[in-house]
Amino acid sequence: MLRITSVYGIGHAEDQNSRFRKTMEDATVMIDKFGNNPDLGYFAVFDGHGGPEASKTAAESVHKILIDELVRQQMPNQEDSSISLSPTSPKLPASSKIDLDQNFDYTELFKRAILKADQYMKEKGHVFVGCTACICFVSKNFFTLINVGDSRAVLSTNGIAQRLTVDHKAADKNEQVRIKNAGGGIVMGRVNGFISVSRALGDWCIKTLVISEPDVFRIDRQQKDEFIILACDGIWDVLNDQQAVDVVKKCLKECGSPQRAASELKNAALRLGSQDNVSVLILVLKEPGQM
Repeated sequence: MLRITSVYGIGHAEDQNSRFRKTMEDATVMIDKFGNNPDLGYFAVFDGHGGPEASKTAAESVHKILIDELVRQQMPNQEDSSISLSPTSPKLPASSKIDLDQNFDYTELFKRAILKADQYMKEKGHVFVGCTACICFVSKNFFTLINVGDSRAVLSTNGIAQRLTVDHKAADKNEQVRIKNAGGGIVMGRVNGFISVSRALGDWCIKTLVISEPDVFRIDRQQKDEFIILACDGIWDVLNDQQAVDVVKKCLKECGSPQRAASELKNAALRLGSQDNVSVLILVLKEPGQM
């Protein structure tokens, strides 16, 4: 059995929530030892809308596009033909390693990669379907976040919740100004009455308003950091950041199981009346007994 090396442990839980949703439109991705680096992990939640097609495409392709951009930046002399990307895990030549702890501003690189992913969505015909993207790279010294839409990442540091991403929603004042300046409007809390998120991959029928430009954040790791929650809005519609952290930390202290903690958070959202698909990843950063 291969040992996880980029984080202490991973918990994953999801539920279609069939009482309210006919299909499961979320997708999650977990890649340990990303880019041949034992200290680097790639974790993502994609929350689809209009159907599951866009989130499925994102889960299969975004990490490949990201690693292609990273290879071009970190290994400019690498021959493209020697890079093989499998459906589930990026593969590089054995002598190559991606390192996100380098002294480099990755903001423009990641923005370029996400825009490429969105163009791929267009090629796939994702005109009336789309998805959010909440991506977390865990490296030895940093957390690097890339987010589009309203899926969210929250860090627990000594039990205190710290939001790592910014929700892109039609209700956000800054997003409303951007949308109105682009010729759109907010109708019943939705962009042109169509969609509640203000940024997404796909949705090419309304792309001039629902853009795909991500926010990118890089946060220094601290000794007191305990775990990160990545989740779709099916969690955040009914739990605030601190409530979610409290649920996860309590479970981790009681049983030490990241998987049980993810299931507890999912179940808490369902009990509180979430009406959406529910997907959650728990990235445990230290031994639960030390929390």
